[in-house]
Amino acid sequence: MINANELFLNANYNHNGKWNYANHEGIFKWTDRDWFALGESTIMLENIKGIPITEDLLWQCNLGYTSTDERFNFTGVNGVEYVIEQQDDWWFIGINNTSSIQFFAWNIYHLHQLQNLYFALTGKELVYTV
Repeated sequence: MINANELFLNANYNHNGKWNYANHEGIFKWTDRDWFALGESTIMLENIKGIPITEDLLWQCNLGYTSTDERFNFTGVNGVEYVIEQQDDWWFIGINNTSSIQFFAWNIYHLHQLQNLYFALTGKELVYTV
């Protein structure tokens, strides 16, 4: 289940087996009962699951890719270069220095986690089309 504080406008998520995109022109309201109303439909948080990160998904996000290192990459604010690498069933992100990579975020399993981190590091939305 996705925590309420992890779901935001422009995030992709899976609800009852269907992929959704939370972009509804400001109609996005959380209540104390841990659910939100979107127009005329109600979506229960218990039924929302994160979209697992896969290599195919990262390709669809149009991230950079370095074939020599077999790593996805992107540039953050101030020109900082970041890499995304897989370890078993989770992913981690690090700063790509010239001599080494300093990993600082790991246990990233779902697209919404990556979207949150990407926005924090770049100031831009990570676009993914279903």
